[in-house]
Amino acid sequence: MGAIRKKVKATFEGTDTLTRAGVCDMAKANVEAGSFGSSAPWCGTSGHTTDWEAIYTELDRLATCRSSTTTSSTTTSSTTTSTQLATPTVTITAGSGISEGTAAGFTLTANPAPAAALTVAVTVAQSGDYAAAGAVGSKTVTIPTGGTATYSVATVDDSTDEADGSISFTLNTGTGYTVGSTATATVVVTDNDVPEITVTAGSGVSEGTAAVFTLTANPAPAAPLTVAVTVAQSGDYAATGATGSKTVTIPTGGTATYSVSTVDDSSDEANGSVSVTVNSGTGYTVGSTATATVAVSDDDLATVTTPSFSIDDLTVKEEAGMVSFKIKLSPPSTRMTGVYVQAKAGSATSPADYLGLSQPLIVPFPPGQTERTAKFYVQNDSHDEGNESFQLVLSNPFGGAVIADGVAEVTIENTDPMPAAWLPRFGRTVSQQVVDALQERFSAPPTPPGLHLTMAGEELTGSGATP
Repeated sequence: MGAIRKKVKATFEGTDTLTRAGVCDMAKANVEAGSFGSSAPWCGTSGHTTDWEAIYTELDRLATCRSSTTTSSTTTSSTTTSTQLATPTVTITAGSGISEGTAAGFTLTANPAPAAALTVAVTVAQSGDYAAAGAVGSKTVTIPTGGTATYSVATVDDSTDEADGSISFTLNTGTGYTVGSTATATVVVTDNDVPEITVTAGSGVSEGTAAVFTLTANPAPAAPLTVAVTVAQSGDYAATGATGSKTVTIPTGGTATYSVSTVDDSSDEANGSVSVTVNSGTGYTVGSTATATVAVSDDDLATVTTPSFSIDDLTVKEEAGMVSFKIKLSPPSTRMTGVYVQAKAGSATSPADYLGLSQPLIVPFPPGQTERTAKFYVQNDSHDEGNESFQLVLSNPFGGAVIADGVAEVTIENTDPMPAAWLPRFGRTVSQQVVDALQERFSAPPTPPGLHLTMAGEELTGSGATP
């Protein structure tokens, strides 16, 4: 206490200064102000007496306060130092993989938990193009005293087909923490845009020109995309091997053209078409416009064949009576046509051997008709005579048709076995009986050397007879 009193005395005499202690403000103030109850101020000015006992008493109290403050300060400093030695170690873990448009989640952990909120420096990066604008780069995350914090990185659900990517989160060094062994974590981001494939047809073509189709992928593929298609045709225009199952590769630009070769032949044929149909496959879906068709026109002029009339020869029996015959037209006409037909006498004459068609008969042919029928009548006489004939003649075609074969030879075969010379001598009844008997006799095997017979000037020779 003596040393303290000397120090105080020296202070008041101006040879030292009083060290102030923040925890004893009252004592300090009293010493400085000289306020010791009713005692006079200590300043020693003229007219005042310094109360050294009061000063010493207050100084003792100040010393006690300083001793207590020093002990408390030492204890606090020791505790703080102990706490500062346990610096948090920060690590990071990644959440599950996501589809684009969903936030990527990360968890930061401080061990031990910080005594106060801890700011940690991080870097957000990506593979591909999924993170939202401003989401990548240098960032900070505050870990509360609980020891963990979550951080989300927003991704964009776009309409672009692209390769799958990822979002990564890396801890950087900073103040108040150390970076643990798990300093980087990555969340996989899956693209959810599958290209839809459609097909469109080019303009119609003439045979010999390739039919062109355009296949479109929307969105455009991230890598060349192989699409399965089927090529078919109507008619016979596609080149050999051009139809059937095929593949088309669509590049990253999103469109591809596909050509189907056609053949320029010399055949006149109906117009046709070539079609392409998109089939289902891997890495794409089939759009609503899955089939397209290109019309193919024939360029071969048709060989124009003029419809032509014709009539065939025919042979009839003398006993045939009414006879039908056909007049033909080929090819059929698209309009009304017709022709005239008339009989022209030969060895057979009308009315002795046939009746009808003595005047031209018109035979009309409606559109598409190829055959018409006409008739004549054959007279059956009783004369044994040779075959006779007459002609059927076509003439005067109309409606754009012509005559190709306009004459038919009609042969009338004789069916009378009775020799004509017998009729005036024996009459028909007797003559017929004789003929019948002779035919029956001659049908028997002859006795060699055969039989030679002449009757009424007519030579009769049986089967096997030697004349």
